[in-house]
Amino acid sequence: MAKRAYIVRKLCSSIEEYEAAPRERMVLDLGLLAEKLKEAGFEEVVVQGPHLTILVDDIGVVAQVYQSGTILLQAALRDDVERACDLIYAVALTENAKQAKKTVECHFE
Repeated sequence: MAKRAYIVRKLCSSIEEYEAAPRERMVLDLGLLAEKLKEAGFEEVVVQGPHLTILVDDIGVVAQVYQSGTILLQAALRDDVERACDLIYAVALTENAKQAKKTVECHFE
C-alpha cells in the first residue's frame, strides 16, 4: 500500500473526532479547493471563514479543512475518516478533480 499524504490522529476530546495532518507542509487556497471539490461531485461544500466545511454524504463524514492542510473530521469509523481524507487530499493535490475522486473511489470498491 502506498504511503498516504497525511497522518490521522484520534482526538481524546470525543469518541468520533479525528485530525488528519499532511505529511508535508502545504498551503491551500480554500476557495479554489471548494471549486475543485464541487467539480468532483461533492454537493455540500461551504467556505466558513478560516476553514472549509465538507459533508462527505455517502460515508457520513463531516470534515473541516484548514489552509494548512489540516482536516478535523467527525466520523463513526476510522476507515471512513481515511476514505474521506483520501478523497479530499486527492482532489486538493491534483489538477483533475473528477479523475482524482474516481481513482480513490475505485480503490474502496
